[in-house]
Amino acid sequence: MGPPWKDYIKKGDLAGLQQWLDSGGTLDRDPNRDPAPLGYAANLGHLPIVKFLIERGDDPVESDAFLAAVIGGRYDTAKFLLPLETDSDQLREALGTLREYDGGEFLVPMIQQRIKDLKKQRKK
Repeated sequence: MGPPWKDYIKKGDLAGLQQWLDSGGTLDRDPNRDPAPLGYAANLGHLPIVKFLIERGDDPVESDAFLAAVIGGRYDTAKFLLPLETDSDQLREALGTLREYDGGEFLVPMIQQRIKDLKKQRKK
């Protein structure tokens, strides 16, 4: 079955997720079976839930949210998450994924620039 939060995210039910969490629900999961909530929301392209989870403190890098959005073909969500991604390996993997699928080509130069920016930041 899976954790209850998964159903709210799958349906894109932000209000239900908020209410469930406010009433004591948690985003606990079995890491061997369940995706990270933020990565799951990103993969499904539920941008309002992605923003909500980030505001709650979920880590987009830890949850592989950017790559999950790219793999799911959710390019608007990926574009939102791109400035938050700090893992160059994830960015390179996303580039490889985009080369296999149509629709996200507009992200390629942005990802390449993000990789360059991260490289410059690390040299400082």
